Amino acid sequence: MRYISTLIVLLFMAIGGFSQDFKYEELPDGSRVFHEGKLEFKEGIPFLTLKGNIFEVGIQYGVLANDLLLEMDHTVDSLIDSYIGTFFLKRWVANMVLNKKIRKIERTMPEEYLIELEGIEEGSDLRYKDLQIIAYFPQLFFDISCTSFIMKNENGLVHGRNLDWPGIGVLSDHALIVNYHKQHKNPLTVLTYIGYPGVYTGMNHSGLSMSINMNGTPAENNKKISDYNTGMPLAYKLRNILENADDLNGVDKEFKEYSSHAWFITVGSKKDNSGAVYELTRGEVIKNKMNNDFLYVENLSLSDKGRYQYSPIWMFSVSNISRERKINELYERIKTDDLISKSYQILTNTENHHLNHDPLYSYSINNAITIKSCIMDNQSNIVYFTYGDGLAAFNEYLKYDINTGNVSVYENKKKIPNEDYYNEARKYHSWYANEISHKKKLEQEDYQALLTKVESLELGPAHKALLLSYYNSQLENHELAFINAEKYILELPDYYHTYYNKYRIMKNKGDYLEAIVALEEMLQTSTITPYYTYLAKINMIEMYDKLLGQKTDSVYIGKINRLADEIRDDLKQYFIDKRTQKDLDLIQSIENKYTK
Repeated sequence: MRYISTLIVLLFMAIGGFSQDFKYEELPDGSRVFHEGKLEFKEGIPFLTLKGNIFEVGIQYGVLANDLLLEMDHTVDSLIDSYIGTFFLKRWVANMVLNKKIRKIERTMPEEYLIELEGIEEGSDLRYKDLQIIAYFPQLFFDISCTSFIMKNENGLVHGRNLDWPGIGVLSDHALIVNYHKQHKNPLTVLTYIGYPGVYTGMNHSGLSMSINMNGTPAENNKKISDYNTGMPLAYKLRNILENADDLNGVDKEFKEYSSHAWFITVGSKKDNSGAVYELTRGEVIKNKMNNDFLYVENLSLSDKGRYQYSPIWMFSVSNISRERKINELYERIKTDDLISKSYQILTNTENHHLNHDPLYSYSINNAITIKSCIMDNQSNIVYFTYGDGLAAFNEYLKYDINTGNVSVYENKKKIPNEDYYNEARKYHSWYANEISHKKKLEQEDYQALLTKVESLELGPAHKALLLSYYNSQLENHELAFINAEKYILELPDYYHTYYNKYRIMKNKGDYLEAIVALEEMLQTSTITPYYTYLAKINMIEMYDKLLGQKTDSVYIGKINRLADEIRDDLKQYFIDKRTQKDLDLIQSIENKYTK
């Protein structure tokens, strides 16, 4: 593959007369120009405009952004080291695996994107291997979890999205806006990172916008996700679509015969004045049309087929359900015809379902792993955006007019609710990642160190009570564990997790009746989700089984049988994967113990 593309590159160079003196000219305003390409810095963000054939676009990228690419390469190397370590043998084995994955990715890549990458190599000081790692980094290491929506009224159509991506917040320092003007292709604007040519969020200049969300749906039993990924990587497929289509029919044609798994694509179309959410699951493409003025996706399928036939019950947990309920509530609650303002208010929201904020900064629309937030105005070719390392939507929001190139501040940086608590939580998580996370099994001294650390921080009262209750329980200090479990409930009396935490504390203490009471109280909260309803019933069965180990009681046996029937009935509408089947097998084994 590389050999073929190299021949094409040489041909381009022969007929195109490319100069080997690859140096950009710096203008008085600090911007850089090379051939028809230009790099400008506006409000601290680099804006890169590339024009020409596929190889020339790459050359311009490499020349104009060379120093930025070198900085990105250093950051990516550091991230990889943090994940696989620097020990020689471990690194050597990891590199073998990495090279194998890269070769597999490139076998599905269109030739034009490989040529573009070779152009970047030609114009920069990086090796092709380094550029490969940067270009395919997201596919190699990370999963994403996001919010995307399309909203319209008589004033227009907008496409909003938050990109939630754990582990790569540091890349927010390498934000990049790219305007591609490739020959014979639709020009497009991509909100991306240095050195990454794929599209997770972008809009072409015909007003067609696209964003990617992850869908956690598992593969069919006895199959692997890779079995369905026969086409080019999805982020490159999106770019390919934006370069070649300008309406929903065009998107339909481009997705025909495409096979991938566990993704959602939200699309807004100026020409159609409408949008759609495409589910890419098990090699199928399911299109959900925009029938009303608001269409959104978190990380749960919208179609009945994807939502139930393909989705196990554990996907209906707090993160997905809380954001689904909250975005619906916000759409109804925010009364304004200004779609940009309404979208911005949704994207900056940090509330959990039925709570005035998210106590753990994990399950809100703008959350601890939100690293990019943007609104694309399909009608006017204007993009509003910001980047950041967590709760990104609160950062300074910029307005970029693609037609004029003007950049201005749309909204100033906002204060994070309970910011002191949030910063202390980040300190705790950073310390935990460095000192504890690498250990396979925690000993008493580790739990004692955790307690000491938590006591030293000014965490939010609910968060602190949660951690103190759990770590004291692991040290079998049941009295302190109980006291803090009760504090957690007092702080958030309608939050399902406070009662689930108490259940764990009482179970660890061996007080199985009180553990059951805590689960029953959890089922009464308005924040309960389908998965935790299911989980509570399984845990109750386990607790009744423990009680029967102490004393035979026909009432407990009856409760086990009733709960088991309820669970099997609840699961009828969901996909039964291997994980769920293990639960069912456990329930059956407990029932069998008491069947005469």
